[in-house]
Amino acid sequence: VLSGLAALGLPAAAAVEATALLPQAAHLHLGLEAQGRRVEIKNVPVCALGEDGHLVENAQPQLHIDGRFWNEFSRNGFYQCHHRNSCSATACLGLTTAYIAKYGTEEALLAPFPPNAFNHLRIGTDA
Repeated sequence: VLSGLAALGLPAAAAVEATALLPQAAHLHLGLEAQGRRVEIKNVPVCALGEDGHLVENAQPQLHIDGRFWNEFSRNGFYQCHHRNSCSATACLGLTTAYIAKYGTEEALLAPFPPNAFNHLRIGTDA
């Protein structure tokens, strides 16, 4: 991720403002796919990518990690989104506490996907 941010000319920070990242990410993925590379974006709200929402891949392989890790991980505060209860993107991680503290809730940028929005694609779902 950090090398990807540098390639976009963005600071290698723990949280980068979505409005700075998303327009560049959209163009970058087209070039990479043209080179035969697979593109996955993690930890970005699915709706923030619009038509490119299919690039969000938040699934993780089965991990056997010491339980203490998850206590610290939960402190990131994922799943924060104003639209969480009305959005059909079930695998979306929303925003983190650190992101919201720095940039706000992005209510104008984020929008819920309607029911059945993913019937034709495997994005933002647990399927």
